[in-house]
Amino acid sequence: MEFNIPLYAGIHKGQRRWLAEMIVRAGRTDFTQRAEVEWLMNQLDLFLAHHREHAELEQRFVHPRLSLIVPGGARAIEEEHEEHHEMLKDMIHSLDRIKGIPPDHPTLPLIGQDFYLALNRFVASYLMHIDYEESYVQNVLLNDSTAEEIMDIFQQILAAQPATSLRDNLTLMLAAMNVPEAVGLLTMAKGKLPQALYDDLTARAAQFIGPQRWTEIQAALGNH
Repeated sequence: MEFNIPLYAGIHKGQRRWLAEMIVRAGRTDFTQRAEVEWLMNQLDLFLAHHREHAELEQRFVHPRLSLIVPGGARAIEEEHEEHHEMLKDMIHSLDRIKGIPPDHPTLPLIGQDFYLALNRFVASYLMHIDYEESYVQNVLLNDSTAEEIMDIFQQILAAQPATSLRDNLTLMLAAMNVPEAVGLLTMAKGKLPQALYDDLTARAAQFIGPQRWTEIQAALGNH
């Protein structure tokens, strides 16, 4: 296989990083401060949109192969996708209501703590979900598919994404990867993406990741 990172690992690493940041920020949030609540709400809105797209791509391109190998094997995963959509929407609705509570309301800190716990329950559930995909589904696919079939799924996932979504998802992955993984991903991207999109990706990734880490990646690529 020309791309040696497993099908799920890169994007799931990016999701774990994103959710970990949300948990830390939620734990520090002063729910009497509207701007802090709006930051959380914006992040959940973004993650909901990302998750919808991510689940759709899995269901369009990965699950048909899984269902061929294990009849009915994708059903529980797709049900969990829907459950996670609803959990995210519920939390966004909760934050919208919190914004309307007067800052001096005596129970606002308790309501904020309840939101924090709900976010952690979602993350716990989601981490178990993606662990199952990586520890079970990934092995099923690899054991019963050729390298070319797995790469074909990966290429279909890349091709189905609008340019901005693909750029953002690859940036999310790069920010969570170690240097050898990032080099592998960028090498693959350089060979498969239009030059303008690759340049956009590297510019965005450099800004998102930070100069020190990006310099390490560029040095490993031989582009320093």
